[in-house]
Amino acid sequence: MADALSSFRICDFTGQLAGAGATKWLASFGAEVIRIEDPVRQGRWDILRGTPPFVDERRGINLGGAFNNHNAGKFGMTLNLRTDKAKRILEQLIEVSDVVSENFAKGVLERWGFGYERLKTIKPDIVYVSNCGFGHTGPYSDFKTWGPIVQAVSGLTFTSGLPGREPAGWGYSYMDHTGAYYMAMAILLALIHRQRTGEGQWVDLACTESALSLHGPALLDWTVNGRPTRRAGAPHANRSQWPPMAPHGIYPCRGDDDWVAIACRDQDDWERLC
Repeated sequence: MADALSSFRICDFTGQLAGAGATKWLASFGAEVIRIEDPVRQGRWDILRGTPPFVDERRGINLGGAFNNHNAGKFGMTLNLRTDKAKRILEQLIEVSDVVSENFAKGVLERWGFGYERLKTIKPDIVYVSNCGFGHTGPYSDFKTWGPIVQAVSGLTFTSGLPGREPAGWGYSYMDHTGAYYMAMAILLALIHRQRTGEGQWVDLACTESALSLHGPALLDWTVNGRPTRRAGAPHANRSQWPPMAPHGIYPCRGDDDWVAIACRDQDDWERLC
């Protein structure tokens, strides 16, 4: 399956996990992903280039662990899009690409002169997938977001925390991960549509809509059982419906790389394990 997408090329403007994670996933299945950076126009390199973890004491724009993780398997190039030469190079790349992907705030690519209408003139069947917090239309489209903001606006934050206290949030930016998964699926679906019809399209993703889809279990539990996600006396921990469990974890076994996962809910589980 490593070459399942080897016939596709992606002109990629994504950054951070919500975008870069999507094209990393596609690259792992063989897609040729060419990532574009413009540190002149954006005023800086991708912020993840300088963030930990690091392998050793060395630091530099190519050594950030998060950046390398999110962009594994991709090619990279820099273009100063203030110059006509760089714009011509970008046009040539788009001409031979199947997808243009980005997760800028609303309208950034348009202001650079490469909105969807322009992309269609360069390659009529191009698949353009954008992924921002609230999409490019609607009353909230001008607001900028990060994953935790999306989690709060969508209601996911409300599902966490202890009874009688303010919602605690979901810790790490969960919607960066989920937003990336939805973006990858959107790209694949648009490519399938193009294979069947010959038509390209603009898929305007809103990460908030992706977050709303995660409420399914909570809505079903309320509809069928009348149980709200947050209720008096439970959960005992951060949204867990079970008391603290022990032993609970992944433990090393005899061997070079052998492990076992153990989760005992109560004394009965422990006795059965023993």
